[in-house]
Amino acid sequence: MRGYHRDATTSPLSRKQTGSYEVIPESVQYLYRLYSKEVVHLTKELCLKEEKLTSIPLVMRNFKHLHKLDLSYNLLTSLPVKILDEYFPHLTSLDVSYNRLGSIEDIQQLGKLPLLQELNVLGNPLLAVNQRPLLLSLLIFNQSRPTREQLEGMLGYSDAAGRGTTKQDSSG
Repeated sequence: MRGYHRDATTSPLSRKQTGSYEVIPESVQYLYRLYSKEVVHLTKELCLKEEKLTSIPLVMRNFKHLHKLDLSYNLLTSLPVKILDEYFPHLTSLDVSYNRLGSIEDIQQLGKLPLLQELNVLGNPLLAVNQRPLLLSLLIFNQSRPTREQLEGMLGYSDAAGRGTTKQDSSG
């Protein structure tokens, strides 16, 4: 649900529904109160921006058809890729900007999400930020280190444009 924002509170959802008593954003609670579980199950986009989340609530597993998930401006310190993959098998866009993600390994694991096309990790205190090319290559090439030529091609460099060299015409 876009634009709806309230502070996270203790959930009125039952323990049976969530598996435990956990903090669930009011926006998610609102969806459950207003709509049936079937409608929630069909939700394609969800914005949980500024909800003070420290983890992904278990109740989120009911949002199986999400394509776009905005978890920006929360308090996440890790991203359990196994949970993301299990809960959101159709996820194509993930925004985890401005959280507390500090591990390149967590971000690297997102490369395992088969349909993910857009990822925003800006504003996180990622360690080894000077390793951005390596991080990008690990995400794109799924755990295998690319060659220099692959990276240059990916960045749009050609022999003529990227390194200032040109092929000489020998006919002349």
